[in-house]
Amino acid sequence: MDDFSNFRYVLVENQEKETGYTFHQEFKNATGIKALKPFEGQLKYSLHVEPGSTGMFIGEISLRGFGCGLMSREELHKSEAALIQQAIAEGKKQNREQNIDVYSFSHGAGAIFVYQN
Repeated sequence: MDDFSNFRYVLVENQEKETGYTFHQEFKNATGIKALKPFEGQLKYSLHVEPGSTGMFIGEISLRGFGCGLMSREELHKSEAALIQQAIAEGKKQNREQNIDVYSFSHGAGAIFVYQN
């Protein structure tokens, strides 16, 4: 771009202890907009922010004119440790050989299997 640029940013500070956050965004038919590192060259990105961390997207836009269609969506997801705890507390328990218990638990992003002896 040139000296007639400005910046657009998305800043996510996740203060949760067990829940992660993902922000998906896509610029369609974009003109006068470009993503900066680490998303450089992309007009579609996903910003994953784990519990207790911060994430940022920075884009440069031209003040001479810009345009785009914009689609975005958000997701919340539990940390691996929280899913393991939930699987043991609420999952289906099966006893296997040699005193091994298997807990299976379905959640919004799939399923988890926890093996415990």
